[in-house]
Amino acid sequence: MTDELYQKILDGEISDEEFLRINEEDDEPLTHNQRIMLAEYLMSLQGLTKYEAYQIAFKCVG
Repeated sequence: MTDELYQKILDGEISDEEFLRINEEDDEPLTHNQRIMLAEYLMSLQGLTKYEAYQIAFKCVG
């Protein structure tokens, strides 16, 4: 999955159905950049601290 596509998923620009299809086809682990995007998402929408968000993003598998 490209970083651009991952960002669109986090931004909600991809429908749930499309996300499920992409998720089923993509078994690659998240890239470093995608983990950073995930951490930023967690900080902005979930209200986590930077430490908490990065801890989650870099521990998650896939």
